[in-house]
Amino acid sequence: MTKYYVDPNGTYLGGFDGGVDEGGVEIEHPDVPAGAVEIMAPPEDARQVWDGTTWSPKPAPDVAPLTAEELYDMLAAKGVVVEADRPRLKPVDKTGIVS
Repeated sequence: MTKYYVDPNGTYLGGFDGGVDEGGVEIEHPDVPAGAVEIMAPPEDARQVWDGTTWSPKPAPDVAPLTAEELYDMLAAKGVVVEADRPRLKPVDKTGIVS
């Protein structure tokens, strides 16, 4: 059975499955760090911190917005669009409404 651990500061360390010995007794995984604290369930995002009762809020994704040109270039690199599609790109104002 997998057990989940945080360090003393609440930083998520991961899940470890120790297994059972020949007698059916559950054994601790040898890689669980010293001082690790077992918790009931893992966080939704490994960047969350355990405060002893609950996980911190889930962090926002580290994603920067793309311009239409950057998006086109990414899609063109994967062969999803071709150069003939470029003239159909229209500028978008800051509200996200196509002008």
